[in-house]
Amino acid sequence: MLGAGIACSKQRSSPTPADTVQASERPPSAKVPSPVGDAAQPMPTLDESHFRRGQAVSAGLLQSKQSVVVRTATPALLDVGKGSVTPIALPGGAEPRALAAAGGHLLVLAKTSSGKPGLFEHRAGTWKSVPPPPSTAIDDKQPSLLAAQGEAIVILAGERLHRGEAGKWTTAALPTRKRSKPGWPKHAVLHQKRLYLGSDSGEWGGELVSLDIDKPSWRDEPPTGVPAGLDLPVRDLAVDRKGTLWVVRGFSHLGLREGMLHRLGSKGFELVASSKGAIGKNPAERGGDWNLDGTAFDAIAFDDQNRPHVLAGSLGIARRNDIGGWSRVTPSWPGFVYVQGFAIVGSTAVIGTYDAGLVLLEMNTGTVRAVSVQ
Repeated sequence: MLGAGIACSKQRSSPTPADTVQASERPPSAKVPSPVGDAAQPMPTLDESHFRRGQAVSAGLLQSKQSVVVRTATPALLDVGKGSVTPIALPGGAEPRALAAAGGHLLVLAKTSSGKPGLFEHRAGTWKSVPPPPSTAIDDKQPSLLAAQGEAIVILAGERLHRGEAGKWTTAALPTRKRSKPGWPKHAVLHQKRLYLGSDSGEWGGELVSLDIDKPSWRDEPPTGVPAGLDLPVRDLAVDRKGTLWVVRGFSHLGLREGMLHRLGSKGFELVASSKGAIGKNPAERGGDWNLDGTAFDAIAFDDQNRPHVLAGSLGIARRNDIGGWSRVTPSWPGFVYVQGFAIVGSTAVIGTYDAGLVLLEMNTGTVRAVSVQ
């Protein structure tokens, strides 16, 4: 859900040193970079003509190295070079139900023509069937979740956890857990033998929890460096190129915009950046090393140098600088856009939207291409 959130009357306190990326990470002589980008980088021109609404509704993007999938009702593969999308066509007409990235390739859990589950992987441009766990069932009333890391695969279906590794499957009952927020998780990432699940219930908030897949047990993962009880919708979960897990939280609602960015370290999740602001209110409340206007955070992606780039509906793309602080990559961003998903392939930033297709931004040249998604 885009553009939705919860109003919160609590004021943000200063993040604690243990939970915040320290200013001491910056070299002593370093200067905070300009918030409007590196002068050596071309400044792209983006306007409303690049975001034409009324196209297919998307739930976001999935990236597996050089492949990007648009999560429409019929998921589609993006060809970055050609600037076009092609609906995924699985063998036997199977219907995709859940997707995941694993070891540089794509995985799809699908409902076959017989009604039984099917599992398919995409390698070298072709789809290949993989034996699914024998006891998996497809329940259209409660979506299944699929996640993978390396050769390990997990499927959350109903009240069962299915785990596959080296061609062998095991199944375990899920422990009982009372959800503090409504709705089924929208984001699933398998990381270091824990399944991280993020929910986004719009104005009712969200939460992040994790499940130990060795001995199934739940653990709440509340945000750190912010007031207790402040748990915004989880907008994105992503693993960077060095294997670190990042969590993006945020919402925009009734002129209020708030976002939080955390990464998983040796002592748990640490706050990297936070922002809270309202239309017409200056300056914004900031935490971590955020130095731009108040905004919600919607998605994150990493370039070949592993630099984090966040996507925000009110600012567009902002890049984290090596010496700390953030710089806008898209200073000409057209007001507010209902963004939904983000990826970086080479030097191309792929901006996903709710119902306005895709925008491809060549960050080296500033060239902009709009891609229709029907």
